[in-house]
Amino acid sequence: MPPSSRSELRRARSELRLSASCPSSVARVCSSSCARVAARERRRQQLERQLAGFDLGRRLAAIGTRLIGAETRLRGAGMRRQHLAAAQLTAMAGRLETLSPLAVLGRGYAVAWNADKTRALRDAAAVDPGDRVHVTLSRGSLECDVRSTVAFTKDTKGTKDTKA
Repeated sequence: MPPSSRSELRRARSELRLSASCPSSVARVCSSSCARVAARERRRQQLERQLAGFDLGRRLAAIGTRLIGAETRLRGAGMRRQHLAAAQLTAMAGRLETLSPLAVLGRGYAVAWNADKTRALRDAAAVDPGDRVHVTLSRGSLECDVRSTVAFTKDTKGTKDTKA
């Protein structure tokens, strides 16, 4: 029991001894003292609750709990973002693969190069009979000698210009 409550009880006892001759005054002193003790006890409990709010251990525990929750949410968001980025990368890699020259060769096309393999040939007029041409296939390459060329002229579609 706190010291202030003890002193209240001592004072109430002494008042009881003094007023033992009059029973009504004893009841009045007793009820008054009991009411003061009860009020002081309520005040003590209220102050104890307020003091508990300032308890650093409890405050740190609450902050720790909030940090653990925030960390869990952050890890989940990071993992979701990583999975999304991986899916986007896979989709982009698939699109890039369809544009790859090797993928085009894999579908049955070939690339014809000049003799020193520095330019891809786009026009039959770029080579003459007797020139050497390299052809890249899906699986390997060929070295070819040009015997003749058939070139389409730009101004007249369908007209062939033949070199022999």
